[in-house]
Amino acid sequence: MSALYEILPYSIDVVCASINDFTDTPISIIRRKRFICYLNSYINHFSKAEDDVSIFIEKKYIDRSYMQDYSDYYVKCFNHYKRDCIRIHFFNCAEEDLNSINCFDDSCAEKIEEIKESYLGFIVIRPIPSTFIARACLRRYENSDDNRGHYIISRNIKTHLLGLDFSVETVPFIEQDRVLSVCATSALWSFFNAHENVDKNQIPSPYQITTTALNLNAMSIVAPDQMDSGLTIDMMCNCLKSLGLVPQFFEIKEENKAFFYELLHVFVSSGIPV
Repeated sequence: MSALYEILPYSIDVVCASINDFTDTPISIIRRKRFICYLNSYINHFSKAEDDVSIFIEKKYIDRSYMQDYSDYYVKCFNHYKRDCIRIHFFNCAEEDLNSINCFDDSCAEKIEEIKESYLGFIVIRPIPSTFIARACLRRYENSDDNRGHYIISRNIKTHLLGLDFSVETVPFIEQDRVLSVCATSALWSFFNAHENVDKNQIPSPYQITTTALNLNAMSIVAPDQMDSGLTIDMMCNCLKSLGLVPQFFEIKEENKAFFYELLHVFVSSGIPV
């Protein structure tokens, strides 16, 4: 077994055990989380047999967003949080096929291409108990012919593994917590990741999003880690402006719900997240 990675057949128990070992979050809590239940359902959607989905656990992974939060906040905490994360990749292929990823011989080129096509995405686990999902990028479900009126916003998320390039069409998800990324902060983080006019290298971390929103708000007198009530509308707009975007705010009244759906249709069908 490599000290840097591990290849295993998929099971939700293996995923939960890996998270438990890295974050010390009790298995009972991990199994009850909605994202873990969704993840298992998602993987089962692609699985046709018990052994045709495998996982690649990348140890000591450096996540840019978490490192920003670590340097701004976690390193100053009384608890000694780790600096690195783990990243779990999912492949729609058997374990023995995935082991071919170690082969760099020309004879393996065809098998490597098959592995790339089987890539389902990844999740990043940060060393924080309970709220440990730092980033989740899973291949989106494809539209069927009877869903041609549906619009899905996504970006091509590229990742690198053992010198190989992989990619998925998706929008990154982050788990909200009660310290750095309450609901509005997490929503803005995903929004920036989904917006095609925002450079992925300029996307702020959750702590930076909250800090920016507070610093640009003249009425703010609290620290980012004291924002239990979340961001106000003005704070969210200020954060959008900081990345060169122009916010638009609409007040939807009960008697005019149709206007809400019209707005959604106009923006999403134009590839603009809301």
